[in-house]
Amino acid sequence: MIFGLRPRHPYGPSLDHIIALIDGGHPTAPWNLQPMHLGCNSKKEAARRRMQSKPAPRPSTKLSSLRRR
Repeated sequence: MIFGLRPRHPYGPSLDHIIALIDGGHPTAPWNLQPMHLGCNSKKEAARRRMQSKPAPRPSTKLSSLRRR
C-alpha cells in the first residue's frame, strides 16, 4: 500500500471486509478485515453487486419443453 496519497486515490489504502457486511460479516472483527487498495475494493464491491443483480434462470415447464421440439 502506498500511504500519503490524496483522499480517494485508487491506490490509496482502505479496509476490505472479507465477508461482506450484507452477507453477515462482522464490521470490526480483525479476522474479517484486510487491507486493500481503494480502487480494488471498489471493483470487488461492483462485481459482487453485479452477481446479485443477475436474474435467476427461468424454471423449465412442460409447456416450454414442448415448444422447443
